[in-house]
Amino acid sequence: MQIIVYLFLFLPSILRAEMSAVRDPQKESEFYEEKFLGPKRFERSTGGSAHGRSQVSPEESLPLSQHWSPGTLQARFEMMRDFPIVDGKWTPSWRYPEDGCYARASMANKTAFHQFFPLPGKVFAFGNLTVQTSFSPRGSVSWWYHVAPVVEVDGEKYVLDPAIEFTRPLSLKEWLGRMGDPSRIKVSFCGSGTYVPSDSCDKETDGLELGALRSQRSYLKLEAPRR
Repeated sequence: MQIIVYLFLFLPSILRAEMSAVRDPQKESEFYEEKFLGPKRFERSTGGSAHGRSQVSPEESLPLSQHWSPGTLQARFEMMRDFPIVDGKWTPSWRYPEDGCYARASMANKTAFHQFFPLPGKVFAFGNLTVQTSFSPRGSVSWWYHVAPVVEVDGEKYVLDPAIEFTRPLSLKEWLGRMGDPSRIKVSFCGSGTYVPSDSCDKETDGLELGALRSQRSYLKLEAPRR
Protein backbone atom coordinates (compact mmCIF):
# COMPACT_ATOMS: atom_id res chain seq x y z
CA MET A 1 0.00 0.00 0.00
CA GLN A 2 2.80 2.42 0.87
CA ILE A 3 4.45 1.76 -2.51
CA ILE A 4 1.18 2.50 -4.32
CA VAL A 5 0.75 5.77 -2.41
CA TYR A 6 4.36 6.74 -3.18
CA LEU A 7 3.88 6.14 -6.90
CA PHE A 8 0.63 8.10 -6.92
CA LEU A 9 2.27 11.09 -5.27
CA PHE A 10 5.41 11.13 -7.36
CA LEU A 11 4.20 9.84 -10.75
CA PRO A 12 3.87 13.38 -12.20
CA SER A 13 7.54 14.02 -11.37
CA ILE A 14 8.58 10.71 -12.91
CA LEU A 15 6.66 11.42 -16.13
CA ARG A 16 8.18 14.90 -16.29
CA ALA A 17 11.75 13.59 -16.08
CA GLU A 18 14.38 14.57 -18.61
CA MET A 19 13.68 13.28 -22.11
CA SER A 20 16.67 13.26 -24.45
CA ALA A 21 16.02 14.75 -27.88
CA VAL A 22 19.02 13.02 -29.51
CA ARG A 23 18.28 10.99 -32.66
CA ASP A 24 20.59 8.62 -34.47
CA PRO A 25 20.44 9.94 -38.08
CA GLN A 26 20.00 6.35 -39.24
CA LYS A 27 16.79 5.91 -37.23
CA GLU A 28 13.33 7.34 -37.77
CA SER A 29 11.72 9.61 -35.19
CA GLU A 30 8.95 7.03 -34.64
CA PHE A 31 11.51 4.75 -32.99
CA TYR A 32 12.08 7.36 -30.28
CA GLU A 33 8.42 8.25 -29.96
CA GLU A 34 7.64 4.65 -29.07
CA LYS A 35 10.74 4.33 -26.88
CA PHE A 36 9.96 7.38 -24.76
CA LEU A 37 6.19 7.69 -25.07
CA GLY A 38 5.01 4.11 -25.43
CA PRO A 39 2.76 2.46 -28.01
CA LYS A 40 0.02 4.24 -29.94
CA ARG A 41 -2.66 3.29 -27.43
CA PHE A 42 -0.74 5.23 -24.73
CA GLU A 43 -0.44 8.25 -27.01
CA ARG A 44 -4.22 8.30 -27.51
CA SER A 45 -4.74 8.28 -23.74
CA THR A 46 -2.48 11.31 -23.27
CA GLY A 47 -3.91 13.60 -25.93
CA GLY A 48 -3.38 16.59 -23.68
CA SER A 49 0.40 16.23 -23.88
CA ALA A 50 2.72 18.23 -26.12
CA HIS A 51 3.24 15.18 -28.31
CA GLY A 52 -0.40 14.12 -28.23
CA ARG A 53 -1.51 17.48 -29.64
CA SER A 54 1.13 17.69 -32.36
CA GLN A 55 0.07 17.79 -36.00
CA VAL A 56 1.28 18.95 -39.37
CA SER A 57 -0.60 22.21 -39.94
CA PRO A 58 -0.30 25.39 -41.98
CA GLU A 59 0.64 28.31 -39.74
CA GLU A 60 -2.66 30.11 -40.15
CA SER A 61 -4.54 27.17 -38.58
CA LEU A 62 -2.35 27.04 -35.48
CA PRO A 63 -3.44 28.61 -32.18
CA LEU A 64 -2.48 32.15 -31.21
CA SER A 65 0.72 32.78 -29.26
CA GLN A 66 1.68 35.43 -26.71
CA HIS A 67 1.81 38.82 -28.44
CA TRP A 68 4.92 41.02 -28.33
CA SER A 69 5.24 44.37 -30.07
CA PRO A 70 7.72 44.65 -32.96
CA GLY A 71 9.93 47.07 -31.04
CA THR A 72 10.53 44.62 -28.20
CA LEU A 73 11.24 41.38 -30.09
CA GLN A 74 14.99 41.67 -30.71
CA ALA A 75 15.84 43.24 -27.35
CA ARG A 76 13.90 40.65 -25.38
CA PHE A 77 15.42 37.85 -27.46
CA GLU A 78 18.91 39.10 -26.59
CA MET A 79 18.01 39.44 -22.92
CA MET A 80 16.70 35.85 -22.78
CA ARG A 81 19.79 34.65 -24.67
CA ASP A 82 22.41 36.50 -22.64
CA PHE A 83 20.98 36.66 -19.11
CA PRO A 84 23.18 34.68 -16.63
CA ILE A 85 20.55 32.36 -15.23
CA VAL A 86 22.74 29.49 -13.93
CA ASP A 87 24.74 30.15 -10.76
CA GLY A 88 24.52 33.86 -11.51
CA LYS A 89 27.08 33.71 -14.33
CA TRP A 90 26.22 31.13 -17.00
CA THR A 91 23.71 31.63 -19.77
CA PRO A 92 21.78 28.56 -21.04
CA SER A 93 23.81 26.00 -23.00
CA TRP A 94 23.08 27.41 -26.47
CA ARG A 95 26.48 26.22 -27.73
CA TYR A 96 25.69 22.59 -26.92
CA PRO A 97 22.76 21.96 -29.31
CA GLU A 98 23.17 18.18 -29.28
CA ASP A 99 20.64 17.84 -26.43
CA GLY A 100 18.92 19.70 -23.62
CA CYS A 101 16.53 21.90 -25.64
CA TYR A 102 13.83 21.31 -23.01
CA ALA A 103 16.05 22.78 -20.27
CA ARG A 104 17.28 25.71 -22.38
CA ALA A 105 13.72 26.68 -23.33
CA SER A 106 12.64 26.54 -19.70
CA MET A 107 15.59 28.65 -18.54
CA ALA A 108 14.82 31.24 -21.23
CA ASN A 109 11.22 31.43 -20.04
CA LYS A 110 12.45 31.72 -16.47
CA THR A 111 14.33 34.85 -17.55
CA ALA A 112 11.17 36.20 -19.20
CA PHE A 113 9.22 35.51 -16.01
CA HIS A 114 11.70 37.40 -13.83
CA GLN A 115 12.01 40.27 -16.31
CA PHE A 116 8.20 40.62 -16.33
CA PHE A 117 7.97 39.99 -20.08
CA PRO A 118 4.62 38.64 -21.33
CA LEU A 119 5.46 34.94 -21.13
CA PRO A 120 6.30 33.14 -24.38
CA GLY A 121 4.65 29.82 -25.00
CA LYS A 122 6.56 26.73 -26.13
CA VAL A 123 6.59 25.32 -29.65
CA PHE A 124 7.42 21.63 -30.04
CA ALA A 125 8.53 20.08 -33.33
CA PHE A 126 8.54 16.31 -33.97
CA GLY A 127 10.10 14.41 -36.86
CA ASN A 128 13.39 13.46 -38.47
CA LEU A 129 15.03 16.74 -37.53
CA THR A 130 18.60 17.67 -38.54
CA VAL A 131 20.22 21.09 -38.16
CA GLN A 132 23.47 22.33 -39.64
CA THR A 133 25.36 24.18 -36.91
CA SER A 134 28.85 25.50 -36.25
CA PHE A 135 28.30 24.88 -32.54
CA SER A 136 28.81 21.13 -32.98
CA PRO A 137 32.21 19.68 -33.98
CA ARG A 138 30.37 17.38 -36.40
CA GLY A 139 28.72 20.32 -38.15
CA SER A 140 25.19 19.05 -37.57
CA VAL A 141 22.93 17.58 -34.90
CA SER A 142 19.87 15.34 -35.20
CA TRP A 143 16.80 15.24 -32.97
CA TRP A 144 13.47 13.42 -32.84
CA TYR A 145 11.93 16.46 -31.18
CA HIS A 146 12.90 20.03 -30.40
CA VAL A 147 11.34 22.79 -28.29
CA ALA A 148 11.86 26.53 -27.93
CA PRO A 149 9.95 29.63 -26.73
CA VAL A 150 7.55 31.21 -29.22
CA VAL A 151 5.74 34.57 -29.45
CA GLU A 152 3.56 36.36 -31.99
CA VAL A 153 4.35 39.74 -33.56
CA ASP A 154 1.80 41.39 -35.83
CA GLY A 155 0.18 38.06 -36.60
CA GLU A 156 3.40 36.16 -37.36
CA LYS A 157 4.96 33.60 -35.03
CA TYR A 158 8.61 33.98 -34.04
CA VAL A 159 10.73 31.35 -32.33
CA LEU A 160 13.40 32.39 -29.80
CA ASP A 161 16.06 29.72 -30.28
CA PRO A 162 19.73 30.81 -30.05
CA ALA A 163 20.82 27.16 -30.35
CA ILE A 164 19.68 27.27 -34.00
CA GLU A 165 20.10 30.99 -34.74
CA PHE A 166 22.18 32.91 -32.21
CA THR A 167 21.68 36.42 -33.60
CA ARG A 168 17.92 36.85 -33.99
CA PRO A 169 14.46 35.33 -33.64
CA LEU A 170 13.29 33.14 -36.52
CA SER A 171 9.87 33.08 -38.11
CA LEU A 172 8.14 29.78 -37.49
CA LYS A 173 8.51 28.85 -41.17
CA GLU A 174 12.25 29.54 -41.13
CA TRP A 175 12.73 27.71 -37.83
CA LEU A 176 11.05 24.59 -39.17
CA GLY A 177 12.95 24.91 -42.44
CA ARG A 178 16.26 24.88 -40.58
CA MET A 179 15.34 21.42 -39.23
CA GLY A 180 13.87 19.79 -42.33
CA ASP A 181 10.83 19.82 -44.60
CA PRO A 182 8.12 21.78 -42.74
CA SER A 183 5.39 19.74 -44.44
CA ARG A 184 6.72 16.62 -42.69
CA ILE A 185 7.23 18.10 -39.22
CA LYS A 186 4.49 17.82 -36.57
CA VAL A 187 4.04 20.91 -34.39
CA SER A 188 2.29 21.70 -31.13
CA PHE A 189 1.94 25.03 -29.31
CA CYS A 190 1.90 24.71 -25.53
CA GLY A 191 2.07 26.68 -22.29
CA SER A 192 5.13 28.45 -20.94
CA GLY A 193 5.87 25.62 -18.49
CA THR A 194 5.49 22.55 -20.72
CA TYR A 195 8.85 20.79 -20.32
CA VAL A 196 9.07 17.59 -22.38
CA PRO A 197 6.79 15.86 -24.94
CA SER A 198 4.91 13.85 -22.29
CA ASP A 199 4.08 16.97 -20.26
CA SER A 200 0.65 18.60 -20.25
CA CYS A 201 0.47 21.07 -23.11
CA ASP A 202 -1.41 23.49 -20.84
CA LYS A 203 1.22 23.82 -18.13
CA GLU A 204 2.46 27.29 -17.17
CA THR A 205 5.85 28.02 -15.63
CA ASP A 206 6.18 28.58 -11.88
CA GLY A 207 9.15 30.89 -12.46
CA LEU A 208 11.52 28.49 -10.66
CA GLU A 209 12.16 25.73 -13.22
CA LEU A 210 14.28 23.82 -10.70
CA GLY A 211 14.43 20.67 -12.84
CA ALA A 212 15.72 22.67 -15.79
CA LEU A 213 18.30 24.36 -13.57
CA ARG A 214 19.66 20.99 -12.42
CA SER A 215 19.76 19.76 -16.00
CA GLN A 216 21.50 22.88 -17.27
CA ARG A 217 24.40 22.45 -14.86
CA SER A 218 25.10 19.09 -16.51
CA TYR A 219 24.88 20.44 -20.06
CA LEU A 220 27.04 23.46 -19.23
CA LYS A 221 29.88 21.07 -18.35
CA LEU A 222 29.59 19.62 -21.85
CA GLU A 223 29.41 23.08 -23.39
CA ALA A 224 32.42 24.44 -21.46
CA PRO A 225 35.11 23.48 -24.03
CA ARG A 226 33.22 25.43 -26.72
CA ARG A 227 33.15 28.76 -24.91
